[in-house]
Amino acid sequence: MLQHVDIFFFLFQTFSPASSPVVFFCIFNIIEKQEVKRFMWAYVKPSKGRFILTYPGNVSERFEYTGDKVHNCSLKIHEVSHYDAGKYFFRYNANKGCPAKRLVLKVIDLNISVPKETIKEGDSVNLTCKNRCDGEEGSYGYSWFKDGEAINEGPVLHLTNVSSKHSGNYTCSLKMTNGTTSGVAHVDVEYGPKNTSVLVRSSSETGADGSIVLICCSDAHPPVENYSWFKIADSWIQKVGHQPELLPVDGGQYSCSVSNKHGSQNSTVFTLKKKNRKYFAKAVAFYELVFGKCIKKLIRFCFLALLYNFFKHPRQTIMFFFLQLIGHL
Repeated sequence: MLQHVDIFFFLFQTFSPASSPVVFFCIFNIIEKQEVKRFMWAYVKPSKGRFILTYPGNVSERFEYTGDKVHNCSLKIHEVSHYDAGKYFFRYNANKGCPAKRLVLKVIDLNISVPKETIKEGDSVNLTCKNRCDGEEGSYGYSWFKDGEAINEGPVLHLTNVSSKHSGNYTCSLKMTNGTTSGVAHVDVEYGPKNTSVLVRSSSETGADGSIVLICCSDAHPPVENYSWFKIADSWIQKVGHQPELLPVDGGQYSCSVSNKHGSQNSTVFTLKKKNRKYFAKAVAFYELVFGKCIKKLIRFCFLALLYNFFKHPRQTIMFFFLQLIGHL
């Protein structure tokens, strides 16, 4: 014979984020006063059912009975997983029938599906927010966020003609729940080289000898993989380097070419004027420094030789200078 039992669930349908705890608030009332000797919580799916907690009987680390033997039949589930989604009911003593009142648990485990591993500039991409714990895909309202800012609603976020401004961290959430968000989906838009140009710099800025350095600059993602330098003279193009920087040996027209896996680009032609008077003045100063020392050494040698000859042959040396003096008068 079935016990006359009134069972009240505070929530008949509840939602819980995966890995978080959930509590089923339950109250039972015995019309025919009898001692409670046995109770159980059961889990039911269309294809199967199982008892998850019985008293006296099994003790579970994840399923905790937080009620008593009088009126409170509450149950706490620790670390909810998507396998816990389904219907639950409470029964006690000799009640062999399943009460009509069942508590429905739906577990929220949101994740974002990104169809492409590599997204490049100009592509169109759809990001899909899914609750893998619920088969009713798209049955709830979804909100989308980029770097924490709300941007759109709906289960699918459409990104068309993407550019670098679409790069960022995307998350989604269910509108009907607070504080439940998906994991982060990072969108990284790649593109070929652009804004390629040649910059000029004096190596004196780095403490070198003041020579000119040409630098090939480009905006690319992933970064530039290959560099090529060219010199143009009388419609003849000569390859002169393959590094980001070039130390030109003389003036002329120069350009650089860069590439990554998404494309390549050439810079505009840069004209480097021939070395000016500043470099000529440096060359003259160097010449004077080197040869000036040699002249000074020669004069010193001649003076010492003359002095040695004077002490060795004083009469002949005096006569030599006297004759030289008369010859210049």
